[in-house]
Amino acid sequence: MKGIIVFPTEDYLDQGILLDKSFWCHVPINVLRKDETSSYIADFLHMHKNMTVVFSLSAEMSNLTHEAFQQDATLNQDVQFVSFDDPQIPNTPYIMQNEQQMARSAIDLLLQQFNGEYNPQRVEVPVKLKSYDL
Repeated sequence: MKGIIVFPTEDYLDQGILLDKSFWCHVPINVLRKDETSSYIADFLHMHKNMTVVFSLSAEMSNLTHEAFQQDATLNQDVQFVSFDDPQIPNTPYIMQNEQQMARSAIDLLLQQFNGEYNPQRVEVPVKLKSYDL
């Protein structure tokens, strides 16, 4: 499988695995503002014809990537999608965050700081892999 699958960088470094950032598609803000994102993504995918999976970091980017595939039939239509957050695209799995727990954890840490405690910590909130079917 070739494509972008995102894990925390330190996990890769701990395993001695180097990240190939040439598979990361960063869309510049000026492209987003001009509504040129779908064609920008399509151009990126044409340069990476062997890609078999796309992992989008937001529902918005998933929808724009999906749009690129809809508009350009020359792209590999067998590419699988996974999204971070629900893109509401049929048969597209996504990572569902527990936003309430994330907010509670953030408030707890802020309240500790307001009370004079400064104890930096990493709080991990479990996520779930979901599928959205229309």
